[in-house]
Amino acid sequence: MKRLFSPESYQKILRQRTHSDFVPEAKDILTRKDMRDFVCYHLNTPYRSGSKQEGDHVTARALYNKARAGAVADLELVEDLKVALGTPAVGNMGAHRGLMEQIFPFYKATQFRDLAQCPFLHFARYVLRLKALESLAEEGLNPPRQGKIIHETLMRYYRHKAKDVAGTFEDVFAGSTRGIRIGLNELRIRDEMFTAVEALIEEDRRYEAMLPFRPAYLEKKFGYGGDSTLEIQDAVHGAIRIRGRIDRIDEAEIDGKRAGLILDYKYSKGGLTLTKSGLKKIEDEGVDLQLPIYMMAARECLNLTPLGAQLYQLRPPERSGILDVRVKQMAPSLPAKGAVLWTEEEIESFLEHSKTHIRRYVGRVLAGDSKVSPRDLDRCEEGKCEFLDVCRFEKWSGGRKEGRGKEGRKGKRRKEGGKNEA
Repeated sequence: MKRLFSPESYQKILRQRTHSDFVPEAKDILTRKDMRDFVCYHLNTPYRSGSKQEGDHVTARALYNKARAGAVADLELVEDLKVALGTPAVGNMGAHRGLMEQIFPFYKATQFRDLAQCPFLHFARYVLRLKALESLAEEGLNPPRQGKIIHETLMRYYRHKAKDVAGTFEDVFAGSTRGIRIGLNELRIRDEMFTAVEALIEEDRRYEAMLPFRPAYLEKKFGYGGDSTLEIQDAVHGAIRIRGRIDRIDEAEIDGKRAGLILDYKYSKGGLTLTKSGLKKIEDEGVDLQLPIYMMAARECLNLTPLGAQLYQLRPPERSGILDVRVKQMAPSLPAKGAVLWTEEEIESFLEHSKTHIRRYVGRVLAGDSKVSPRDLDRCEEGKCEFLDVCRFEKWSGGRKEGRGKEGRKGKRRKEGGKNEA
């Protein structure tokens, strides 16, 4: 080159470069494998709002959900993420306790319920914050929207003391389904929802005729904004702060004190019924701490004496849960079905057991527990767990198939034996 040009012209055409000048732009060399590596890396690290990696994490989630929802799903990406989440050396959150404390300045009852069901479910939903893929079968008037309509209708009806429940329901339904195609199936669902609302209000009228309690708090939040926060003290973790929202609290003055009855609406079918066996599961195992947390919040945040907490299943209409024996004394004709009567001492013991479970769960969260260990294997099915596609758990592994098989074989032998005897 120097021989071809004079020194003056050579200097004019000469340009210094670094090695990085020869590396093409990322858009020119990015492959699908690079994209999968990027997604797997960022979805296997904890989400932290405000961090420098927040943008990468959000991008990774968007890429992941788009890859799952595409006309041709990127199955390689899903498989890669399974491997990444299943590698013991990757994603060990135990070394990041300080970061986990920043991720969870507050806890919610639903967190503890999900952790009790499966640590990986909690990890995916609350730490990684993966977005569930919506089912095409549940578009439109899906179960979450149905529940929202029910809650909004009851809140408006009781808060504004509306007399026309049908008009209130129609207003809420119309506003919540704007833009949704309403066909015969949606009309059927609408009628079922309204029937359930009417049944609940009629049941309330019967209770109001027997008891002095009246709706006082509707969709009451605690731990948000300027609202008081429920705090549970722990020798290891300090103050455990819990926030949430209570569907309804009925209030009355009993023996000169403000007392409250907590109601939590459930429109979805199934779930835990708070009979004696259900309450024992909560007390012994901490499977669902929602109502005990609400009772503690009513006492600590609202200065109410909790005289009970009940689930109201709308399909079929049924109340179940705890009632203080004093409530039964006020109304001897109160239906006994679904009401577990406890003394004040028994209620206090129940709440103390619940605090023990909360402390244990917080310890597991801060230790980064993300193992796949489902309590109820029936929930490990398509449509019941939104993270099934990235979970490395095989439903029929872990001895369950063998256990059922033995049971099944015994059952079969019994049937065959019975048949032969016959």
